[in-house]
Amino acid sequence: MRTLSCAVLALVMRATVSYAENPVLTTQDHIDIQYLYAQYNQTVDSGDPEGWADTFTADGVFNTTKGRAALVKTATGSTTGPNAGRTRHMNMSLIVKGTSPTTATGRVYMMLMDHGVTPPVPVMTGVYEDELVKTAEGWRFTRRTLKTDPRVAAK
Repeated sequence: MRTLSCAVLALVMRATVSYAENPVLTTQDHIDIQYLYAQYNQTVDSGDPEGWADTFTADGVFNTTKGRAALVKTATGSTTGPNAGRTRHMNMSLIVKGTSPTTATGRVYMMLMDHGVTPPVPVMTGVYEDELVKTAEGWRFTRRTLKTDPRVAAK
């Protein structure tokens, strides 16, 4: 019995160390982060630059654009161009890893579709690599980098 008690204690201690080394996000954190990804896509696609900028921290970075005012300006440019109102950002295969109870990294595939033509066509694909933080307002991107895939000519 003593051996069993020691084994159980060792497992509990190891689980505690594992959690400290690899913090686990709560189920609610995962839900909130998935919502953030959806909010990012839907605000930019619906022409809401302020809402899109709200998915970042005040000093957040998208590629090389840093800070709220610059983010709003970037999103305003993408919502007034020739494809304004014609695109849908789609995310697939999201992976989120907690780095602490209030920070995380994320990686997700992205496809941008033009639905202004029939049939809709992909305009761009790529991967977002993200750094996130839990704020008083909820989860936000602190850094978001889009790595686009090279275009391949149709055969």
